[in-house]
Amino acid sequence: MIAAGVFGMIKFDWLFWLAGRRWGARIVEMFAPGDFAKRFVSSIRSWPAWATPLAVVAAALPGVPAPAVFAVAGLAGMRLVPFLIVDAIGAAAITGLVAGLGYGIGQHAVDVVLMIDEYALWITLALVVLVSVRAGYRGYREDREKKACGAPADRGCDHRKWLEGVGYDALAPLRPITSVMSRPN
Repeated sequence: MIAAGVFGMIKFDWLFWLAGRRWGARIVEMFAPGDFAKRFVSSIRSWPAWATPLAVVAAALPGVPAPAVFAVAGLAGMRLVPFLIVDAIGAAAITGLVAGLGYGIGQHAVDVVLMIDEYALWITLALVVLVSVRAGYRGYREDREKKACGAPADRGCDHRKWLEGVGYDALAPLRPITSVMSRPN
């Protein structure tokens, strides 16, 4: 029973490891966009060798966003066979814990663990959708800005030049203040 549970937990984990290995920092930034992700990715490279396997084992705990942890393991350079071994160890620990609680305490303990795991799945899915929508909107907004200023698709838009092109003077609201300040007494 535990072997089936372990296999069920780890059967697609290698795909997230592969995404982290293949796309590196970009896949981690997809899970957590912004400056935090960039700082986190730079800190991953200085982790001690024992930290990544420990994080992979802890990814089996309910509430931990396992796909992000597996992508980080790929980014950190962990090889596939050690990744699968420590992933199976973490899955076996959780599966054994749930089976032991179910045997020792009864179905109530299993129901509590499954409820926590179910809500963690929905929260993780909601975060993935939120990140995807934000990234899509950001790309849409950048494309719209590039088209508005007439910039080529491979280069960004200089907003000051664009504003001058449409006749907007950014300092116009400050001119009365500067004229008063520059008047001799």
